[in-house]
Amino acid sequence: MNRILVVEDLEDDLVLMRRALSRSGRTFDLRVARDGQEAVDLLSNQSWLPHLVLLDLKLPKLSGFDVLETVQHTLPTMIKLVVVSSSDEPGDIDKAMSLGAAEYVQKPVAPEEYLSTIGELCRRYLP
Repeated sequence: MNRILVVEDLEDDLVLMRRALSRSGRTFDLRVARDGQEAVDLLSNQSWLPHLVLLDLKLPKLSGFDVLETVQHTLPTMIKLVVVSSSDEPGDIDKAMSLGAAEYVQKPVAPEEYLSTIGELCRRYLP
């Protein structure tokens, strides 16, 4: 079973993320972290490691950048961290990629596009 960690603090985005994952036709062991510290704690727990992390940048406690920086040297390379953020700032994209993100995706505004984008990420990064 595919394991996914969604790191997202906004309820509306989390609802869309869950809907997109359920539409993918796959079954998941899904965990949610609502802040950066919770994400780091989950990723530090070697008893449950995800195949895919969908990471927002703007989070309480620790930012997505802090999460990337904290875990970049400790996670196995088969775990893909994909930043899914509302920011389209080139500096944010460059920084996320330099900290080990596999990909940077700007959150689509339209719900159907959001669902499609998340589905495509699952197809691309899950075993």
